[in-house]
Amino acid sequence: MHLSMSPMSQARFDLMLAISIPIVVTDLRFRRIPNWACGVLFLAGVVASGFEQGLSGILWSLGGAWAGLLAFLIFYALGGMGGGDIKLMAACGSLIGLRGLPVAIVLSAGIGGIIAVATLLFARLRSKSAETIPYAPAIVAGSLLALLGTAG
Repeated sequence: MHLSMSPMSQARFDLMLAISIPIVVTDLRFRRIPNWACGVLFLAGVVASGFEQGLSGILWSLGGAWAGLLAFLIFYALGGMGGGDIKLMAACGSLIGLRGLPVAIVLSAGIGGIIAVATLLFARLRSKSAETIPYAPAIVAGSLLALLGTAG
């Protein structure tokens, strides 16, 4: 299957993929998401949107970031997610924008649920308890898939 992406959509996808690699690796290894990487991803979204659509693009990007932050804020408030997860969803929202963000949120939640079940089962097989579950891989995967779905 071949997906046709506009050059700007391809650039957004490539930026998100490249910047997200150290985020996912760090979350898997240390259960932390670096602030600097979220900041770079956020700025990449704002700059790409501004370059593409001017002021309206910047506002579109900021709206996506704001919605991404708010989407998982309740889980952070309840202690189910870390602050890095919230910042990462906001940063991804800056690249995806408001139109694709609901899809990214649903996909991230679904992928996160699968990762959580797998992590808990693996921990149980090892007779240990899973204290934390890395959520960056789910957020990144859901966001990349949503970006593909809104490309064009």
